[in-house]
Amino acid sequence: MIIALLLAVLLAPVLSLLTRAGNLREHAIGIAVVCIPMAGLWSIAESYFNIAIPFLVWVWQCASWSKTDHPPFRYGIWHGFGITFGIIPGAMLYSGLFQ
Repeated sequence: MIIALLLAVLLAPVLSLLTRAGNLREHAIGIAVVCIPMAGLWSIAESYFNIAIPFLVWVWQCASWSKTDHPPFRYGIWHGFGITFGIIPGAMLYSGLFQ
């Protein structure tokens, strides 16, 4: 999980280009603001809160942020919370397919 979050930070400019989020640097900083602390939480311990908190914040963002246009930094934060929640289903899919 930690490696996936750190790779997301490294590949943030590619995500910004694919989604046309705007300024690559601001978008990458937005993703790093979310993914690096979550990688720290995963390194401390695995718990329900590592999944629940990003999911609840991401759902709230999807419900409320879609009504207006935002700067690249906020899109990066939105992508970061989506990535932090999406690593669990991704890990389960990887395990099911390749092990």
